[in-house]
Amino acid sequence: MEATEDFLSFVYLMAPMVLPDTFVGGKHIVIIARKLQQVEEGTIKRLMICLPPGSMKSKLCTLLFPAWVLGRHLSWPLLQISHSTRLAEDFGGKLRDLLKEEEYRDIFPEVKLRSDTRAAGRWKLTKGAEYFAAGSGSHIAGFRARVAGLDEVISEQMATSKLAMQTVG
Repeated sequence: MEATEDFLSFVYLMAPMVLPDTFVGGKHIVIIARKLQQVEEGTIKRLMICLPPGSMKSKLCTLLFPAWVLGRHLSWPLLQISHSTRLAEDFGGKLRDLLKEEEYRDIFPEVKLRSDTRAAGRWKLTKGAEYFAAGSGSHIAGFRARVAGLDEVISEQMATSKLAMQTVG
């Protein structure tokens, strides 16, 4: 199946079903999907995507890309960092729920959540993959990730605070 090998095909197959009211197609989706696939392949080590709100960045990078990576790599640990633990766990819960969808399981039938890990921010697959979501400033020492995503790492309030920016940067 093409969606198992090509992230863009996975996006076009899953996005309208998972994001029926918010999916925005366009040339930028093609570019982002190709770059994210290169991250998964290891040809790009670090990738920063800067686009205006509503451009599908979070949907692609915190939901669809991790779902695709986990389907292809059943033992890879993934880390998601956001400006708050609540936001990070929201991303984690949506991703966890996506892995249970019939359409997703048709593409990646080997992906199964362990029954003993149900938290939105930290869960595991039966084949060893682990997902950990944390807010910036959280203690993540000791957690090793094969793929890490940083989405909205600083809040709007932090971005306009001189003290916060001195702390971050």
